[in-house]
Amino acid sequence: NRDDVVCGDALRGGLAATPGVSIVSPTRPELCAGMVTWKLEGHEHRKVAEELWQKDRIMPRAIGPGLR
Repeated sequence: NRDDVVCGDALRGGLAATPGVSIVSPTRPELCAGMVTWKLEGHEHRKVAEELWQKDRIMPRAIGPGLR
């Protein structure tokens, strides 16, 4: 869905501009979708997910290489 790609692009842009954040999923446009996997360097993924939920009611999914 094109809307998913647009949202994914916006998220990737914001994450890329955030110090300490690495995008794990592909960033080449032809390989991108609405889902974005990222990580916050030096922080455990599950704890970041819990904090995002507690502070902002954002619920990412903690997966192997990062958050989705």
